Amino acid sequence: MKKVFIPALWFKSLSNYFDLFCTAIGLGKKYRKEVIRYLGSIKQDSRILDAGCGTGSLATDLKQLNKTAQIYGVDIDKDILKLAERKRARNNLEIIFECSPIQSLPYKPSSFDIVYSSLVMHHLKTEDKKIALREIHRVLKRGGYFLLADFGKPSNLFSAPF
Repeated sequence: MKKVFIPALWFKSLSNYFDLFCTAIGLGKKYRKEVIRYLGSIKQDSRILDAGCGTGSLATDLKQLNKTAQIYGVDIDKDILKLAERKRARNNLEIIFECSPIQSLPYKPSSFDIVYSSLVMHHLKTEDKKIALREIHRVLKRGGYFLLADFGKPSNLFSAPF
């Protein structure tokens, strides 16, 4: 699979400003808190996957609230994962971040109790969305659940997939 993607904020040089940008447009701490609320009560020792984790902010917030949860994050952008790793280390948390497209998850079937994806799917073409959803279904345990938090269909050049 060809790993073509648009870096956070379109340019690699702007990746360091992604969290600041998200906060400025209303997708910061308050947004993440709402996503976590939708995840509901998390059982002790749950295995959770953040599919398209970006800078790891949501995974970090979730781990801080659920110390016994095993949290994994995948993202296709190795540079943005460096920011996630720094955030994880700064907060002294056990979160495993891996570089992978969500259309080809590096996990065995039935590996996770919960999978969530936030602000990623709108970047994918329709066929890639279908593949990603099949992969998410594949890694979910029976009785597990998936939460998708995202925008609708792209309506302008800045949110259109390429």
